Order: sequence, then structure tokens, then C-alpha cells
Amino acid sequence: MLANFLKGCLIVCAFLALTVPANSQNSPSSPLLIIKINNEGDNLVRMAGISDLSPRELAKLDALLRESFSKTFTLIPESDKRDCIELGIVIEKMRTAQGVLYLGSSAIAVGKGTSDLLVTHNTIAQPTLEKVSASLILQLDMMQVKAMLPK
Repeated sequence: MLANFLKGCLIVCAFLALTVPANSQNSPSSPLLIIKINNEGDNLVRMAGISDLSPRELAKLDALLRESFSKTFTLIPESDKRDCIELGIVIEKMRTAQGVLYLGSSAIAVGKGTSDLLVTHNTIAQPTLEKVSASLILQLDMMQVKAMLPK
């Protein structure tokens, strides 16, 4: 069973490697992407031990995502009016006896303004910001693979 799973992962990785041109960074054919990262803020009653990320942690997650996504997407500001893919993340951290656990909710939409189409949504619980970033990268990669599969 594990062998079949690993074989499937290898096929997906090979497919992605073949479909993304080597010089795709910021090329006109690269899909446009907006990244929005937010804390939950003070608009809710929180459980003990849950808090917003610090500005430094938010900046680190933003940098991790931008570094990775800039290889295959053209990153654009939120104010851009073109149709694009939007990756929105709301994230918090929870202190546990074992350390910190980052809890997030992500949504990927296509379009702009009133014509946005929600493509996928996910929840994330990871012990490091690097693993949160990897989860989001995998989510967006899987969305792209699904879009290419025949119906």
C-alpha cells in the first residue's frame, strides 16, 4: 500500500516538473497569484493558549510562501484588478506542553471581485512555519493537478 502511495507521489511530482517550464519565473504565461495572510484578530473568544502570530512570524511565513510561489507564479499585489488565483490564510498559534502549534485555515479562489470562485479550502495544524508553508504549497499544487485532469 505504501509503495503504491509513493509511486503515485512520484508520478505527480514528475507531472508537475514536466508541466512547469524551467524559465517560468515571472514569465507572461505564469499564472497570477495574490497571497493574503492574516491573524484571526480580536473578533472572537479564544481558548486559553491561542494567540495571534507576531509581526515577525507573519513576515517569515509570507517570505517562505513568496520565495516558493515566485518560481511558478507571477505574484501580484492585492490591489491588482486582473483575474488571478487568490490564496488566503488566517492563522493563529497555540502554546502546548510540547511547544507551539500553528493553526490555520486557507482558501484558494480564482477570479476577482464578485466573480470569485472558491476552488478549495483546507485547515492546517503544524509545529513550524516551514511546515505550514509546505502544506499551503502542496494544497495549491494539488489544485493545479486537479485542474489538468480530464473530467
